[in-house]
Amino acid sequence: MKKNTPTSKTRKFLILKRLLNGEHLSYQHLADDYFVSRSSIANDIVYVKRLLAEDNTPLEFDNSGSYLKCKEIKRQDIIKRVISKLNQEKNSDAKKLFLDEELYENVKSSLTGVENACSLRISDLYIENVVLIITILIQRGRKGHHIESFNMKDLLKIQSLKNYPIVSQLLQSVGEENSYQFNDNELRYLSYIILANGINFLMKDELIPEVINKRVNKLVKDVGNGLSRNFANDQQLIKDLSLHIYQMLLRLKTHTTVINPILVDIKISYPKTYGVVWYFLNNFALENNLQISDDEIGFITIHFQAALERKKTNKKILFVCPHGIGTSSLALAQLKRILPTNAIIKTAAVIDLADRNLKDTDLIVSTEPLPQMKIPVVKISPLLTKNDLKNVMDKYIDTTILDDQKEEHDKLNLSQKVVNLLKHHISFFKDEKLPTIIDQLLDFNDWDSDEQKNCYLNTVNNRESLQSTYLGNGIAIPHGDPKMITNSCIAVAILNRPLNWGNNKTDIICLLMIADQDKKTIEPFMSLIMKGIKDKEWFIKKMTEFE
Repeated sequence: MKKNTPTSKTRKFLILKRLLNGEHLSYQHLADDYFVSRSSIANDIVYVKRLLAEDNTPLEFDNSGSYLKCKEIKRQDIIKRVISKLNQEKNSDAKKLFLDEELYENVKSSLTGVENACSLRISDLYIENVVLIITILIQRGRKGHHIESFNMKDLLKIQSLKNYPIVSQLLQSVGEENSYQFNDNELRYLSYIILANGINFLMKDELIPEVINKRVNKLVKDVGNGLSRNFANDQQLIKDLSLHIYQMLLRLKTHTTVINPILVDIKISYPKTYGVVWYFLNNFALENNLQISDDEIGFITIHFQAALERKKTNKKILFVCPHGIGTSSLALAQLKRILPTNAIIKTAAVIDLADRNLKDTDLIVSTEPLPQMKIPVVKISPLLTKNDLKNVMDKYIDTTILDDQKEEHDKLNLSQKVVNLLKHHISFFKDEKLPTIIDQLLDFNDWDSDEQKNCYLNTVNNRESLQSTYLGNGIAIPHGDPKMITNSCIAVAILNRPLNWGNNKTDIICLLMIADQDKKTIEPFMSLIMKGIKDKEWFIKKMTEFE
C-alpha cells in the first residue's frame, strides 16, 4: 500500500480536495493516511491555507480537525482558481483531481454548438469561464454537492430578462448532452452567470443602468487624478469600463469571478497602474459594499493601461538629408511605411540643422554623417537597405523603452509632497499587538480631534471587514474614507515578525491617511509599494531614509 503513497506535490491537493468535499481532517489522521510525519502535514496545511486565502476563505478548526465552513458556490470558485493555477504550473496529475477533462470538452462542445445555433457571440475568455463553471457544477452535482438556493430576485434585476428562456434552453441542451439534469436552483444560478459573462445581445450598451455609468465616471475621474491624467474625454475607456463593471457587478452578486490568467504579468508589467487602480477600486468597493478580487482589478488595470497608451505623446522624428527634399524622397516614403502611423516625421536640410530647435525631437534619421548629438541618431543610405530599416526600428523601440523607464524612475524619485507625508512616520515594532501598532500609526497624523481619529479608524476597520487590504509579499495597505481626513499623512510599520492580516500574514503595514485633495500622491507611493512587493529589502531600506 505504501508504494501508492502520493508525492508531496500531489498530497497537498488531495488534502484540499477532501476539505472541499466536506471532510474534517486532523493532522494525525492525515499523517496516518499518507504515511508521513505530522510536520509534513503541517507544511501541506500551510500551503492549502495560502491557496484558500486567494479566495478570502479561512480554514476552520474544531476538535475533529481542520475543515471548510464556506458555501458550495465558494467551494466551486476555489476549485476554479486551483484549476487555473495548475494549468499555469502544467501540473496535469493534480489537475485531474479537480477537473474531468472529458466532461470539460463535452460541455465546451455543447455550449459552442448552441452558441452558434442561436447566433450568440461570447468572448473566448468568458466562454472558457462559463464552460469551467458548468463543468465543475456538474461534477459536484453528480456527487451530491449542490449549490444553495439562489434568489430569483437577483436574476430579476438583470436587464433584458426576456432572453432568460433562450439561456434556460441553452443550459438544458448542455445538460441533456452531458446526461445531467440541472435543478431549478442551478438553472437560475447558471443563467445569472451567463448573463454576467458577456453575451453581446444581452449586454447592449444602452441597457447598462445609469447608476453604473455614474459610478464608472467617478472611478475614471479618481484613477485619472491618481495617475495625473485626464481621462474625461476618453469615450472608449468609459464605454469599455461601463460594460466590464456592469458584468463584474452581476458576477459579484453570485460571488464568482473570471480567473485572470495574466494577473502576475499585469502586476509585473504595469505595477504603477495596477497599484493606483487597486487603491481606488478599494474605495469603489467600500462605497458600493462589494468585494472585488485581484483578478477583476487586473482586468480593469488593462483598460486604464490601454487608455494611458492612447495618451502617450507621439514620437517626433527628424529626417535629415542634404537639401531636405528631392533625392531622399524615396527614403522618406519608406520610413513612413515602416514607422507607426502616430509618429510625426519632419524633414530638414543638413545646413539648417545647427539653427534648428531640437528640444522636442526624439530621434534623428539622417542620410548624411552628423556630429555627436544628445539626441539618438541613425545613419542610413539614401536608398534604404534592409539593414537600415532594421536599425531605424531598433532605435525607435529603444527610445520608447527608455521613455517608459525614465517615467518609472521619475516616479520613484518622490516629490517633496510625498516625502513630507512619509518623513518621520516610519516605525520599527518588536512583538507589539496589531491594535497597538495601528494606534501608533494613527498618532503620526495631526488630527483635529480624537473623535475624527476614531471615526477614521472605524472606516479603516469597516473596509477590512469587507475586503482585506493585503497586497502581497507581507505588505498591507490599510486605508479609510478620505473624506474624513483633514491633514494627509502616510505612516509605515515594519515588524520584526509577521502578524495575521485576514487570511494572510503581514510584516509591513502602510497606513494611508490621504485626503481627497492629495489624491495625486497615490501614484508615486503605490509605485514604491509595487516595487517593494518585488523587493522587500529594497523597500525597507528606502523607508529608513524617511525615519
